[in-house]
Amino acid sequence: MLTHAKFVIAVTFTSLAIFVPRAKAADSVRPWPRFERLVPIEKWHRSDDWRNWKALHDCRLEVEGNRLVIHSSGTDPYLVTSVNFPKGHYRVTVHLANTDSLPPDFSVYWATRKESHFDESRHVFVRPSKKRRKGIAVLEFEADAPVTALRIDPMGQPGRLVLESVTVERVELFPVILDQVRQHEDRVDFDVRNASDQVVEFRNDGTVYRLESGQLLTITRPITGRHWVDDVALQIELADWPTWRTTITALAPRASQPHWKVSCGGFEWRVSHDGSAVFIYDGDILVAALAPLVRKEGQVVRGNLLRSTDRSWYFERGSVQWSIELSGDECRVQVRDERAEVEGPVVRSWGELEQGLFAGLEFLGKGERSSSKLDIETEEHVRFAPDPRCVTLPLMSFVTSRASVSLMWDTTTLQPIYATPDFFDGTDSHRMALRGKVIDACVRLNRQRLTDAIAWCVQRHGLPRLPKFPLSPRETRQLDLKGLESVAGGEGRWRHARGPRWGAAPFADMASTYWHLTGKVPPGGPWQVGGAHIPNEAIFFVTGQVDRWKASWKGRVRQAIREQGADGLYRYRGKYARGHFEDTASGYCAKRAVWLLEWAYYTGDPEALAAGRKSLDAMTRFRTPRGARTWECPLHTPDLLAAAHLVHAYVRGYQLTGHEPYLKEARRWALSGVPFVYLWGDRPVMPYATIAVYGATNWKAPNWIGLPVQWVGTVYAHALTMLAPYDQTLDWNRLARGIYLCGRQMQYLEGPSTGLLPDSFDLASQERRPPDINPCALASLQRLFEGRGDPLTVITIDGHRVVGPFPMEEREGKLVVTARPGVRYQLVIDGERVWSIDSKGRDVVSLE
Repeated sequence: MLTHAKFVIAVTFTSLAIFVPRAKAADSVRPWPRFERLVPIEKWHRSDDWRNWKALHDCRLEVEGNRLVIHSSGTDPYLVTSVNFPKGHYRVTVHLANTDSLPPDFSVYWATRKESHFDESRHVFVRPSKKRRKGIAVLEFEADAPVTALRIDPMGQPGRLVLESVTVERVELFPVILDQVRQHEDRVDFDVRNASDQVVEFRNDGTVYRLESGQLLTITRPITGRHWVDDVALQIELADWPTWRTTITALAPRASQPHWKVSCGGFEWRVSHDGSAVFIYDGDILVAALAPLVRKEGQVVRGNLLRSTDRSWYFERGSVQWSIELSGDECRVQVRDERAEVEGPVVRSWGELEQGLFAGLEFLGKGERSSSKLDIETEEHVRFAPDPRCVTLPLMSFVTSRASVSLMWDTTTLQPIYATPDFFDGTDSHRMALRGKVIDACVRLNRQRLTDAIAWCVQRHGLPRLPKFPLSPRETRQLDLKGLESVAGGEGRWRHARGPRWGAAPFADMASTYWHLTGKVPPGGPWQVGGAHIPNEAIFFVTGQVDRWKASWKGRVRQAIREQGADGLYRYRGKYARGHFEDTASGYCAKRAVWLLEWAYYTGDPEALAAGRKSLDAMTRFRTPRGARTWECPLHTPDLLAAAHLVHAYVRGYQLTGHEPYLKEARRWALSGVPFVYLWGDRPVMPYATIAVYGATNWKAPNWIGLPVQWVGTVYAHALTMLAPYDQTLDWNRLARGIYLCGRQMQYLEGPSTGLLPDSFDLASQERRPPDINPCALASLQRLFEGRGDPLTVITIDGHRVVGPFPMEEREGKLVVTARPGVRYQLVIDGERVWSIDSKGRDVVSLE
């Protein structure tokens, strides 16, 4: 053994081990399972146990039998108990009795001898789930000092919650962890670390190693180079624990292995004779691989050729059968094993990452890493193998400097795997794969954009059937009226959502919706712009308040022009900029571009149009829809609202100018929004549900992945209806209608929130979650799908731009307005002149 002041080297015939004095990799993702064992510490589940718990805020406690009933009287109830636990890793399991209405979040805080107060830095939270007809919340935390108190925050609203038990266990974890795998041409480096606070001795390959707390050790294994893909294993033997073992796939594309060569889709496909791998080249440059084609129990499967053609191969080994078929730029891969789950194909892509997509979970930009903490800082940031129900569309893609590689599959029960960089095998590739017993997948390889892959997937699968809603159009309108009553805050005043925290105001969107639903002007005013997620400002035009409408819009436009940068973009300076690589984002800019272009659309204002076009031209450099929800989410976080604003802005730009590149951009951003929409479903309310963001509020909670927020979908759907007349890449109207109908399914049909749209909807439990939002966006979409158009109509006649609250058309050089008889309404001409008209039902107006 050779010693040195900074490290020790131990050499054997098969491995090399190096003690390295460096810290673990920052934000490293460890996909390898870790042994654990649970030691019971405390359990509260009998009537006498609950006496130690005290209500501290917004609640009172009552013991019923062996259960603890929490009566919440506000939005921040919590209860505490004193404990005496040593420092360590703990698991808290809470069983809930009333599973009909689980709280959206359940939190546990802890205090220690070192820090005796409760603090946000010492708390964990989880979304409770149902298990065997009971609600369950499982939370884990690490205490760096003895624990002196626990606090439970069970819910965020008034109500009743029943606890059946609270159990605390100390989690003892296998002390040696695999921090990172790094693969080289001739070897694999395994970085292992002692993650405990004690000295650990373990055996590896016959050698005993002793690691101090926190010490890192690199164990090296050779790559034989006999095959393109091979297994390299690491095994750790530790007293009183089962032997820990993991196997990674080593790549040796230069190995001399018999193979077939086929030119397909502009690339050279090299298929190994044993069916273990396919490597794909562009000349001499390695572009992608299916390597291995099949893994079973952590091992590469090598098969026997059953039959083949010039572009298809069929293999078998034991109970496993698999095949590959090449056609154009596609490769179909089928794998079947009735006995055990397999992984395959493992699809790899090389080159600098330009974009990446894991539909429902990741929307990556240039050089970004998957499962990062940029959008979620809790343990939920790890999402390389998520619950399949979080996947909105069966599609994963990598677009690199070398090629675009996409993986699509048919069975939504398969487990998808997504990692960039490849932290599974430590290669310099980007990795995606599927796990299951029966796999039918298609790999697509070309040089197209990410949005082309999205369109390809949807066109191959088709849009799902439209959701069914039990009410007739008339009954639906009555439901929306009840919804307006549910958010009423006095005569002519409404709240955005139900509850006192939402201030009531004379919102124009609600007043206009009421007028459209009833034909009557509600009492109240003067009207205030806003209130709903899809604007409806017709009320200004039928109550003589157009000047107020103009003043509000002019103020908004002046603000947008004033804040616009010289490059046409907008800069964000708030706290949610943390972690983002720049101080701007597509959605943040697009929202302001919509303001400019809407005003130009209504009035023809040249200054607003010029500023809007400046933003449209500048935003072409963006690739990811993000940054439209900076009131609660990071600027960096991919979001559907950004896609909606971008489609809206570019369609308006195209309508105003006829500039074809704007239409292409609208199409691109519409496709970018599709992966936020569920295009499959295994629950009654699921197809066409929309995910708002691939991230969490305040980087922590709620985590919105897998938790639909349909009001955001309604904004996207409205933008799609604007695009539909000009583009047929997908059936945009059908997609928009599906989103709308899914929103109708989520709408409350009874109770105090009748007619309202829940802020979010839990797919697993099919439960609605507050706050409960006004129905105006749904009502506006219903008008569109019934052919009644947007609330305001715009028409250009003889160079004049006219906006009004009724349908308008040109007849023999005259403006013809189809209005309601007896209604006095206003028109705005060129953004300045205001004409008042007493309608006769069909009004012919001369603009001279």
